[in-house]
Amino acid sequence: MPTKASTPTAESQALVVRLSRKTMTRVDRAAKARGLKRSEFVRQVLESSIDAGGDIAAEARRQSLLVSRSKSEPEYAKFLAAVTSTEGWQ
Repeated sequence: MPTKASTPTAESQALVVRLSRKTMTRVDRAAKARGLKRSEFVRQVLESSIDAGGDIAAEARRQSLLVSRSKSEPEYAKFLAAVTSTEGWQ
């Protein structure tokens, strides 16, 4: 049974997007892992991205907080220092 969000209504509109085969495979796998239809998954991802405002800094802070709570944070820091380049940063 379709969810309310996936049922076509006068208020909804269709969007056609071209994706590479690799991206489509990734979308399909992610949707399946979450038990969602492809369109439901894509809708959730788009809405969540829009709701977040594309705030990369907020996502970086969120991830930093997750890592900082980990007992292995010093190991992460060593790894990141070894694999990252700050050349060109301002």
